[in-house]
Amino acid sequence: VAAHVRSVVRGRHTTDPAHMPKAHQRHLEWTPSRIITWAGTIGAQTTALVEAILADRPHPEQGYRSCLGILRLAKRYGLARLEAACARAVSVDARSYRHVDSILKHGLEPAHGAGGPAATPSAPRPRAPPRARVLPRRGRSGGAGTRRRGRECSGRGIGTYGRPRETRS
Repeated sequence: VAAHVRSVVRGRHTTDPAHMPKAHQRHLEWTPSRIITWAGTIGAQTTALVEAILADRPHPEQGYRSCLGILRLAKRYGLARLEAACARAVSVDARSYRHVDSILKHGLEPAHGAGGPAATPSAPRPRAPPRARVLPRRGRSGGAGTRRRGRECSGRGIGTYGRPRETRS
């Protein structure tokens, strides 16, 4: 347990960097401007998204992991697709790694494919026709006849293996 001098500013942290875990100490070397500069090597929309993420958090350090994850997506999807996905994320006010990753996974970035879903974002998505309701099968194959505690039970007054269940009066 360590003792720290109390801060005169209300709500201010007074953690000594020497008392932090090694991973946290490495993050002290990073600055928001360093991450923004790195995003600038990808494109203007990526820079805008990274700046928005860092500005959204109470402390910019809280946005580092999200920003670094977004920048890492360039290895998997390429610079052009990441820039297009960041443009879409900025336009819909998405502010997380998960949003950008989902945009890329589903091909929703504006420049991805001429006839894809991103080309006409206002058009309704086609829906599958309604499926007929499938009733559960009776017996040993599931449905009402599921196995419970190693025995077959149907729940309809029939006990183990099709014999009538004894009922209490």
